Amino acid sequence: MYANELDNFRPDIPELGQIPQFRFDADAPVPDASPTLAQPAPEADFSAFAMPQVPLTGELSDADAALFKSVVEKYFSEDAPKAEPNLQPSDKQDDVQPDRRKCMLKDNGFGIGIPETELVRNLHYEEVDTIDQTEIRKQFPILDQKVNGKDLVWFDNGASTQKPLRVIDGLSHFYKTDYSNIHRGAHTLAARSTDQYEGAREKVARFINAPSVDNIVFVRGTTEGINLVAQTFGRKYLLEGDNVIVSTLDHHANIVPWQQVCKERKAELRAIPTDRNGDLILTEFERLITPRTKFVSVGHVNNTYGTINNVAAIIKIAHSHNIPVLIDGAQSVAHTKIDVQDMDCDFFVFSGHKIYGPSGIGVVYGKKEALAMLPPWQGGGNMIKDVTIERTEFNEPPARFEAGTPTLPTPLGWAMRSILSTAWAFTTLSATSTT
Repeated sequence: MYANELDNFRPDIPELGQIPQFRFDADAPVPDASPTLAQPAPEADFSAFAMPQVPLTGELSDADAALFKSVVEKYFSEDAPKAEPNLQPSDKQDDVQPDRRKCMLKDNGFGIGIPETELVRNLHYEEVDTIDQTEIRKQFPILDQKVNGKDLVWFDNGASTQKPLRVIDGLSHFYKTDYSNIHRGAHTLAARSTDQYEGAREKVARFINAPSVDNIVFVRGTTEGINLVAQTFGRKYLLEGDNVIVSTLDHHANIVPWQQVCKERKAELRAIPTDRNGDLILTEFERLITPRTKFVSVGHVNNTYGTINNVAAIIKIAHSHNIPVLIDGAQSVAHTKIDVQDMDCDFFVFSGHKIYGPSGIGVVYGKKEALAMLPPWQGGGNMIKDVTIERTEFNEPPARFEAGTPTLPTPLGWAMRSILSTAWAFTTLSATSTT
């Protein structure tokens, strides 16, 4: 992931605390009239710093030296877009070598702007911590234990997050006082459960800025959401000789469902390749598109490398060919503000368990016209409007896709409220909950 690209990725994130304060060697050239730490720099000028040079022969292998040179050309050339970082040089010293220190002058304060190779592993920066980590840890009771004689440290948030007290207590309270099936009872508990279920839908719609609650379909998770779209769209619209485009950076949950439906429909599955820096090659993406391309489905953020894909460009290119796009937001939704209307995707899917909600809850966002074009996937329960032996009349979306007794997403609504009402959940919860 290239941190200097975060400005394009999360343009509306509010200011939270203080930005990282970078440290440089005492003998390093600094801009004139450097501000003090207590005063923000109106316009930091880093023109005094020389362009990074390839380290001395012997420090790197030929391959790493070539990579370093390509990175310098990409991020530090005269033609590269000039960032305007609001960085405040510190008077503290460190042991960063000059050639490596010069690579730190990017990113508007978010971090290092080049791939994580051996060259940059020893870069240091000073960050002012405005988060009370002790208080945050108290919100996660599972962290109040020792493993192998040490306080539990949880670094597996990419796979699943631990649950805060308000979700655990809310789930317990719901089963103790309000539980019932939904949309099919006239008694008090059925009304309470239904109200909370639909209330959670409203919170999710606000969370991702969906235009309506009717755009929100509850599923068991991201994987089921992708399968829902792949199976319903593929079986209705894919024909022999058509193709679907995914990417080589996608999680297999966004590959296998499309593989299956393409095999069934005798269609072709294509994948956007990556360059040496791990970015999707959008020119190759355009070349993959043909008049037989029916769908594009890509991940927002890679689950292994953290690469942030340029989904805005992918969506724009696909839409220029009238091709619908699904964005797998499982890894992005907990770390950046999601605005599906601004993104203009046709579908956006994510899981509750990756944003501090319980397992077995997920969301498919779909544009009104996109959901309307899909046939039902599973049958029974609240997805029907009327049934006889001879025929079935189906409900409109989103109920059309919520067959059977659902995993009640009330605790997901509480998780949404937690994230919406506490700014730290957007940027630092996954890190500080592991400290």
